[in-house]
Amino acid sequence: MGYSRDNDLIAIFGKRVRKLRIERGYSQQHFANICDVEASQISRIELGKINTSITHAKKIANALGMDLKELFDFDM
Repeated sequence: MGYSRDNDLIAIFGKRVRKLRIERGYSQQHFANICDVEASQISRIELGKINTSITHAKKIANALGMDLKELFDFDM
């Protein structure tokens, strides 16, 4: 069985992260600093270019002040 990648889901997640970041008034660099993740990584996540790790998703949720499950609460 090969590697499975859902590009639509990855793009939707990235758009959600970007929307929530902007709603809080964070630049990508500031947000990356809060998350303790490279700014280039945040950019790739928001653009839907990478399938981020659960560890980074948890850091993102924490930086946004929400539970991990809340971060993934979006319509498909």
